[in-house]
Amino acid sequence: MRRLERHRKPEITLPTITNLATIVVPSKYPDIFEGCRASLAQFAPSAPKILVRDGESIGNPEGWKVIQGPDEPFVYARNVNLGIQACSGDVLLMNDDVRLFRSQTLETLQAVLATHPSIGILSPLVLGQACNVGCPGSQLVQEADVFVAFVCVLIRRDVFNRIGLLDETFIGYGSEDIDFCRRAREVGYRSATTSAALVMHGHQGTTCSTSHDRERKRNPEAYSFRPELSDRRYAEKWGGVDARPQTQPKPKLKTEDTTGGPS
Repeated sequence: MRRLERHRKPEITLPTITNLATIVVPSKYPDIFEGCRASLAQFAPSAPKILVRDGESIGNPEGWKVIQGPDEPFVYARNVNLGIQACSGDVLLMNDDVRLFRSQTLETLQAVLATHPSIGILSPLVLGQACNVGCPGSQLVQEADVFVAFVCVLIRRDVFNRIGLLDETFIGYGSEDIDFCRRAREVGYRSATTSAALVMHGHQGTTCSTSHDRERKRNPEAYSFRPELSDRRYAEKWGGVDARPQTQPKPKLKTEDTTGGPS
């Protein structure tokens, strides 16, 4: 067992993790991916890593398994599904503009997941752009009422076994995470954020790179973030224009037991 102490929060005892989850990163732009690769090399050197490459601008990084995405417009769900299917065990889905800056981040996420069997999808706290709930006070885990954004999330393999992969009918990037969390909740798995781990989201203060921004301006119709299309698909699937939550509810303290697994 090891002990974790953050700021002035109570000391937390977590189990030691030896079987690391696989980190799956979809990426197209070398200048963004390099920061992600470097942070993982420093803070998660032993974890198995899969790059799902969109296009051919990124080379073959040492220590990574590379899966070539299809030569089609980018679909986040489709690309990460390729990585999920290429490994076994739990999976950390991580955007290429996320940076780790503490050692044992992956191990900590896995240890928290191991001690909360009812949670199927777990996010660290995110510095930067994300709409996830926080963890008020001394809480180790805060359950989300609706979803956690798939900026950086650890997902149990059993969730995939029970509900399948991400829905690839969501165009580009957006709403597939809300859909997945909703489907997981229907089989008894919760989504949550933990205060025990922290990551940074953004590429030097922005989620764009020089090459990304240039391509978006040159071909705006091919830009993968099309929220209006994702919203429409979500409404079609779940019923009605108000089906998709527009904002994440504010954090609420919960006293219910989160130690039991799904029924």
